[in-house]
Formats: sequence, structure tokens, C-alpha cells
Amino acid sequence: MRFTGIALLMTALAFTAFAAPEKSTEKKPAKTQKSVPAKKNVSKNKKRIPPPANVNISQYAPNGGNITEAMRKAIKSRTPIIIFDKPGVYQMEPVALFRPVQIILNDGVTIKAQQPAPAPKGKKAAALPGLFTGRQVKQIIFKGKGNAVIVGNGLPVFAFTSSNNIAISNLTVTDGKTAVEAINCWNFRMTDVVFDNNTETAVSIYGGGWNNLINVQFRNGKSLALNIVADSNGRIPNLTFDNCEFFNNSKSARVAAPEKFTIKPVDLKKNPKYRPPRLTFRNCRFFNNSDLDLELYGALAEGLVRIENNVFTNPANSALKFTEFTAGDGLKAEVINTIFRPAQTNTNTPVTVASAQDKPFGNIKFTKTTVAQPVNKKAITYNLKKSSGSIAGILKVVAADGSVKNANLVMEDK
Repeated sequence: MRFTGIALLMTALAFTAFAAPEKSTEKKPAKTQKSVPAKKNVSKNKKRIPPPANVNISQYAPNGGNITEAMRKAIKSRTPIIIFDKPGVYQMEPVALFRPVQIILNDGVTIKAQQPAPAPKGKKAAALPGLFTGRQVKQIIFKGKGNAVIVGNGLPVFAFTSSNNIAISNLTVTDGKTAVEAINCWNFRMTDVVFDNNTETAVSIYGGGWNNLINVQFRNGKSLALNIVADSNGRIPNLTFDNCEFFNNSKSARVAAPEKFTIKPVDLKKNPKYRPPRLTFRNCRFFNNSDLDLELYGALAEGLVRIENNVFTNPANSALKFTEFTAGDGLKAEVINTIFRPAQTNTNTPVTVASAQDKPFGNIKFTKTTVAQPVNKKAITYNLKKSSGSIAGILKVVAADGSVKNANLVMEDK
């Protein structure tokens, strides 16, 4: 009986050992996740190296030659100033400017444009319309010191689109295709610049506004020296030429309407301080140009053209032309204190007014303006289909003997 009791006790213990455990009502502690080291935020933890205060091109190209890659490295360095520090001739292919920068050319520096190198096999070369190209950029400055020259070598030189606060000063730009093209740019300033022997238009300005050219010389141009085109609304840009010279060009200056434009009247209730755009030629000299000096062409929609204190000498054609200047009251021209000095052999009148369209002609006013020529010539010629609009004022004609006649400014029908 004793053995039997022991056996039963061992059997009960064995059964208890193999029986399923009871479910615990206590919550199990959450599993601890393995700690993963946090990723280093390089952009926050690593100090950004500030750009150098300025970069000398000789740092990247000590021996000169083709400095295209050196220029690109200098631009990518984010420096605010790039200096062509050593005099000499630098060959360069087109480069793109994409942030504010000042480019300084020291005395004796010549940059000569080169055709862009072909793209590597399988890659497409970036199309850059100018030796220096900028799209939607701002605060770009080119400054020459002493005698600094950029040779276009048959290529366009400066090409800027929708850019602001561009300045070019103390440079000679020569032998280019188009020296400067500015499309819808604002606060574009050129000071003490010489454009010489360019094969196409030296300066083309399309739309934009508040641009200024001061002490700029256009000479020996093979085509049109200056081309100004109104914006897509037909409004002339706010633009001033002060103390500029145009001489020995095939054609000097032309202001034209775009081929297609839609006039959008300005809401004066929303813009009570609105002023029509103004284009001013002030203290400028035109002489020895082989075709035209200054032409205002096309049915411009709006604006004031002011020609003040200018001298036109020895034009081969008419010095001042108003062609299809037919917008009506929104467009006006004022010729003030200006002198025309045509050559004795020139049979063309100094001022020509012409339109073949049956539209009102723009309003033109002459004030204190003189023509020095034989009194048996006309000072102004009209060739209009419709004689509406107005021409007012007096053209004083002074002959070699000092006698004076006043030109008749009454419009004549075609």
C-alpha cells in the first residue's frame, strides 16, 4: 500500500508537469526594438564651405589659352567676383551665368570667342545663344578696367532673357554677330561701352523696361546698329539713350512694333499712377551713316518718343523717318532742340513722314528744331494715305548765307 501511494504521487506530479500552462492575465511587456544608429544628416551637420571672396582666372588657368573650363569652375565656385587678372588674349567658348556675379576685365585683357566644342558621343550640346548667356538671372555685372576688349569672332556676345539688374561698363565689344541681345529685361544698364565692327545688330532690345545706355558708341556696324522692338502689347520699352554716338554704320537705329501684338488697354482705375512708357534719345550724335540714322517704324500702340538735343550730320538718306507711325492718340513723338545738318549733295529731306495705311497717323511735335541746308530744299516730306493725326511746331531752315525760312508742317495727302 505504501508503494502504491508513492506511485500515485509520482504519476500526479508527472501529469501536472506535462499539462498545458494556464493563460496569464497580465500583459506581456512590449518587445524592445534593436537600437538603430540615426543616419547622419550631412546637410545639417556638415558645415558648408563659404565661397571665396573673389577668384582670379589665373588660379584655374595659369597659362591662359582656352579658359572655358576655368571660367566654368569659377562660376561654379559661387564667388561673387571673377577677375581676369593678367593681361593677354583669352580664348573662350560660350558659358552660362546662373547666379549673381561680377566679372572684371583688367587693363590689357582680351576675351576672344570660340566656337563651342562638339559634344561627346551620345550627348547633346547645350545651345547657348551668346558667349555669355543668362536666363532669369539678376545682378550680373561686367566691368572693364583700362583697355578691355571682347572679340565676338562672328558669334553673339551677350544674350540675356527675362533678367534684371544687368550692367556692362568700360568695355569694347567688337567683331561680333549680335553684341547684345536683351529680351524682356529690366534695369539693363550700359555705360562707356564701344560697339565696333559688328556684323549684325550691335544691340537688340525686345520689350522690358527701365533700361539705360549712357556714353555708348555705335560705330562701323555692317548692318543695323540698334534695334528696339516693342513688347507683345505694342508698347515701347522705357528706355533712355544719353550722350550716345552713331557713326559710320550701314544703318543706325530703328524702333519698331512686333510682327504680331494684341493691345491690352491699361485699367486706369486699378493703376491710377500709370504713365505711358517713354523712349528718349538725348544729347546723341548721328553722323556719316550710309543709310538711315533713326527710324520709328510700325503701328506702335502706346508711348512717348522724345528726341531731344540731338545732332544729325551728313546723313546719306533722310536723318529721321516716321514710317507707319499710325497708332493715334496713344502714341506721340516730340523733337526738341535738335539740329539736322545734311550734306549739300544729299537730295533727301532731313525728315520723312510716310504711311500707306488708312489709319490715323501718330502725333508729332517739333520745338526749337533747326535744319541747316539750302533754302530751295524741303525740310520735311509727307507721304500719307490718310492725313489725320497732327504735326505741330516749326522747323527752322537756315541757309548758308544765314537766311531763314520756316518749313510748312501742314500734312499733305498721298
